[in-house]
Amino acid sequence: MLWIAIYILAISFACFIIYKSKPRHIPGVPHMETTEWFFGDLRPIIKNYVRTRKFHDYYELIAANFPGGFYQFHWLAWNTAVVICDPMIIEDIMKKDSIFRRSDDLLKAFGPITPWGSLALPTNAVWKNHRRFFGPIMNQNNLKLLTPNIVQTTENLFNLWESKREALGDAVQRISEEGCFEVMQDLSFLTGDIISDIAFGFGYHQLEANIAVVERKGKMGRNRFPIETNALGRASRMYFEAIPVESTFPSVSHFLYRLRSAKFRQAERLMEDSLNKKIIEGRRKVRLGETKESCLLEMVLEKEWDIERENGKSANLRIEEIRDEMSTLLLAGDDTTSSTMGWALRFLTRNPDVQRRLHAEIKHVLPDVREHTLTYEDIHSTSLPYFDAVIQEILRVSQTVMTTLRTSTVETVVNGCVMPKGTTFLLMMGMAGCATKSSTLPRLEAEKGTVPRRFRWEDKVDVDEFRPERWLKADGSFDINAGPSIPFGTGLRACYGSRLAQLELRSFIMTLSRRYFLDILPASLADPNGEKFAEAVTRRPTEMWIRPRPWAELVDPTTEES
Repeated sequence: MLWIAIYILAISFACFIIYKSKPRHIPGVPHMETTEWFFGDLRPIIKNYVRTRKFHDYYELIAANFPGGFYQFHWLAWNTAVVICDPMIIEDIMKKDSIFRRSDDLLKAFGPITPWGSLALPTNAVWKNHRRFFGPIMNQNNLKLLTPNIVQTTENLFNLWESKREALGDAVQRISEEGCFEVMQDLSFLTGDIISDIAFGFGYHQLEANIAVVERKGKMGRNRFPIETNALGRASRMYFEAIPVESTFPSVSHFLYRLRSAKFRQAERLMEDSLNKKIIEGRRKVRLGETKESCLLEMVLEKEWDIERENGKSANLRIEEIRDEMSTLLLAGDDTTSSTMGWALRFLTRNPDVQRRLHAEIKHVLPDVREHTLTYEDIHSTSLPYFDAVIQEILRVSQTVMTTLRTSTVETVVNGCVMPKGTTFLLMMGMAGCATKSSTLPRLEAEKGTVPRRFRWEDKVDVDEFRPERWLKADGSFDINAGPSIPFGTGLRACYGSRLAQLELRSFIMTLSRRYFLDILPASLADPNGEKFAEAVTRRPTEMWIRPRPWAELVDPTTEES
């Protein structure tokens, strides 16, 4: 009898495996004809990843075969995702958080690193309580208070670059590379110094340290320089790089990584001990009335204390919750912003006419900007439409955050197709910024009549090119609704740090444009096809070379005044 029971169980298990291994398509949603038994569509994307170390270009390649880039993809036969490229549907899904919640795959990726941070939490009572404290701190008044710190740190970056220019001089091994140096590490120093300073009030000061190193040691080799890093800065970077975003089993992957990496465990202890100490000290100062609200942590702790005094009980915010939210801010505020800045340098270097027009506008509107420290009002001046257009185009074309995942909580209808409860949606946020009338879903035109133009570019527009003019009206004014772009998401789970990220980017581009012209790079350092980037949590340039020249050095004085 035992053998019969085992035999029946074995047969049942085999039948279950066969049942699960057969691809199950969602009716009405286009799919690939090559979908395999058990493996689904996995093998082609793995081959592409082995060859290119990238995933998203494969999704884009497949999207071109389906109207509007709307199709289903099987990571395995039983693991299906509906790929959405149309910005109108993406925005609709993002705004309906109760129907399309943040995917468990995303939550599990961030959970091992910051389990109490917003990126690891579903939209539950804990997340809403966190947003009550952390969301309001990004308001305009607080950002105005933080702007001087951001501007000063940005100036430190350009002081570092000036030190490097002087150190390079004329004596380089290959004359075509004279004055060139690589800057992605510098950009990480910039965003790391900014976010650590305004978040906790104890900046990493990596830029200042590297200025001293360059002035003391000079260059190393042809165009390289020694690097000085801060222990907390290194720990923060290790935290970010340890996010198991590409793992099928993120908790297991992180456990094994942590087990074999003594350096990561040391970085983890340093981060936790430093932040815990800062939070405890901040709470003490708040209760004694000794804070000046000069950093984001103090603003959060002041709000916590106000609520406790008002209600006469704890604000229900534990130290590990504050620590993980602030760690999330450190991680997101460093990598995403520095990556976007890296793309901006590439776009500007390849478009000298954009640089000249931008420089002329800033100089005309803010003629004495070199004589005083930039203010929040300068950076957000309404008299700089081309500057606004350049910023918007940088965010659109850089595609720093390319995708996000949502899961349906109920059976629902998307693009006329019934989606079962639990369906995963892969929202191609990066591709959404390139949507044209002919590349989007024709069904929406038929159902809704005229689709608002902010969801569609005209077909004649070359959406792959960096062209800030697309964001300007005929009269030269800036038009935020000229076409689609979703760099920070939208809806309840949109990036609450988007205002801060844009403030940093605007400060960087404005200061850069006033000080330097980015000269064309030699072929040995250029990346004409934009292939030198890596994909993980963000789409990040792996290296970025520049040749900055003060405007006064331009050979042809008719191109631009100094």
